[in-house]
Amino acid sequence: MKIFYKTSGNTYYVRFINRVTGYVWDDVAEAMAAASAVTWANSVVEVSEVGESGQYPIVLPTDLPKGVTYDAVLYLQAGASPLNTDQVDEVYQLKYGSTFGF
Repeated sequence: MKIFYKTSGNTYYVRFINRVTGYVWDDVAEAMAAASAVTWANSVVEVSEVGESGQYPIVLPTDLPKGVTYDAVLYLQAGASPLNTDQVDEVYQLKYGSTFGF
């Protein structure tokens, strides 16, 4: 698990993007898919703040394929729902399933 430390009270979400193929995690279908085949809302994995601590833990989806390098892209949600115009707040590269991955 990776924890981002941010301003308390904001709404964040993360998208997982395969660095080699560009495929995006579809959280509804629970599978990787071409970015053009996934709606923005379906590619969002919610990130919940722990209390009012400013800690936003990223929990990996159970079926996210292992042995793959991903960009975990953290977005600051501007409105009531996630949109492709939301600001990228941080990017974390990880090799899921490796010694130094999640």
